[in-house]
Amino acid sequence: MKNFILCLQFLCVTTFVFSQQNPEIIPAKSSENWYFSASAGPSFIFSSDTHAIAFSNRLSPHVSLSAGKWILPQWGGFFTLQGGTLNNISTTSGYFYADTTLATVGVYDPVIDYVSINPDGTYLQKIRYMNLQCNISYSILDALQYKPERKFSLVPSVGIGSMFVFAYKGIPKQTVFSTQIGLRAGYQILPRLNVHAQLQNVFVPDNFEGRVTKKQTESILSASIGISYSFSPKKFSTCAVPTENIELFAQEYRDTVVQEIVVRDTMRIQSVVQYDNFIFTAFLFSKNNIKPNDNQEVHYENIARFMKSNPSVTIRLDGYADESTGTEEFNLSISKARVSYIKSILVKKYEIEESRIIENALGTKNLPYSLDEHNRIVLVTIL
Repeated sequence: MKNFILCLQFLCVTTFVFSQQNPEIIPAKSSENWYFSASAGPSFIFSSDTHAIAFSNRLSPHVSLSAGKWILPQWGGFFTLQGGTLNNISTTSGYFYADTTLATVGVYDPVIDYVSINPDGTYLQKIRYMNLQCNISYSILDALQYKPERKFSLVPSVGIGSMFVFAYKGIPKQTVFSTQIGLRAGYQILPRLNVHAQLQNVFVPDNFEGRVTKKQTESILSASIGISYSFSPKKFSTCAVPTENIELFAQEYRDTVVQEIVVRDTMRIQSVVQYDNFIFTAFLFSKNNIKPNDNQEVHYENIARFMKSNPSVTIRLDGYADESTGTEEFNLSISKARVSYIKSILVKKYEIEESRIIENALGTKNLPYSLDEHNRIVLVTIL
């Protein structure tokens, strides 16, 4: 059990380190990314005297129902209701909460009135229980790199809750505090349907079944298989991603956009020149990023020189976003943010009059290029 816990800790710490390179994600809306799951399998209790019974006789069935939500690709929460019967071994020696002849505890176990006692003084008792848990889940693979199309999942979880023990054949009715750790591996067979296998360990006080032992806690290990149904596909919108390699498509821009116009101090462009919506230059962006990619500062310099040399010139900033980014509203919002960012640099750093810069956020309307990655752009047009 210690090895199981250490493995979970190692996975979570390692994942956290690598996840720092992940893009920012817009949290899911309250109505999104809900799911329901059901599973069943064997349970196994670790108590003081379970070594006295054969392993096969210590296994008992349980069922589990869960409802949860993914808030971020890697973080989520869920409630679990688990119940079943545990095969526990006890002995005729010890103290029992169900026997109150000695104030709060006694030496007589009422369970022996319902069971057969073995020659060594041990006997099998059936514990009927229900465990309600509130859990936090962490998707390791989505933390490393978020991919909506991924079919596999590996999700550790931790939680707290209450275990309800039912009065049954001498075992007293009790409600005790419980904690759990778990690990679930899943596979998507349909867009909204997953199958999974799960290991879960629940920790409860040693006296949860009415018997006082020298252990502080007892644990219940469960293995199960089941299915999960998502009411909507697990999907998130990204806010920023690592800088992309723009060299693959830079040549297309060189052929279609004027990258630089250097106006020397000794040159002046006559006012009779008609620019007629001339595309002066362009700023390239990574997906969902509102700041231009690196090494484009020269564009600001060229725009500022040109406008200061031509005081009557006005420019228009046409902002776009590619269709793979998100919803139409989100694309319009991010294109507006890109335009505002470029304008703020020109106004604050290069002292261009704000009235000479027209903002025009278009989102995905009338995209200038055929490829998505080419449309993450702000075009600078001379009017």
